[in-house]
Amino acid sequence: MSFLLGLASFFLSQILLRLPLLNLLTEEAFFQVLLKQHYLLMGLGLALSAGLFEETSRYLFRKFLLKNKSDYSQALIFGLGHGIMEALYILGPLVKVYPLSLLLPSLAERILAILIHMSLSLVIWQGFKQKKEEAFLLLAILIHGLIDFSIPLGSYLNSTALIYMLLLIQSLALFTYTGSILIKERKRP
Repeated sequence: MSFLLGLASFFLSQILLRLPLLNLLTEEAFFQVLLKQHYLLMGLGLALSAGLFEETSRYLFRKFLLKNKSDYSQALIFGLGHGIMEALYILGPLVKVYPLSLLLPSLAERILAILIHMSLSLVIWQGFKQKKEEAFLLLAILIHGLIDFSIPLGSYLNSTALIYMLLLIQSLALFTYTGSILIKERKRP
């Protein structure tokens, strides 16, 4: 059930809500001007909006729909579903057009993104465990936004290598943090 709810979480937060709203915005001339004149600031705003929509959805699903609310394995499975739905949405259309050999870098990036979604689910679950739900929701939104901001920052500086380096460094920091959560949980009687 956690996996299916993770799939639904991404579908609702991005495909049904955020992306249609962004499509409406991008049709507006003022938004296009802002994007050209303030690329990095707008890139940060868009990155944070991804965090806001996805992490709020993750939080609401955790709060209202999941039964064993303190189970971290449930968080990982939920994050796996969330990340796989995103991968299917992004890579699905490309698989029909490009040979798999050309998609290998994208597949590697998607695997990293799935691991990030699993880790962000742990952050949300940790908030409930510590009874600091809103603080950890805000933390997850910020982490998500900063990771996503790697893309516009690297694009602005015309450096794909920078994008991947930032993604890797931020992911390792996130994995270290969430790994420590899991290790502490295993040590508890």
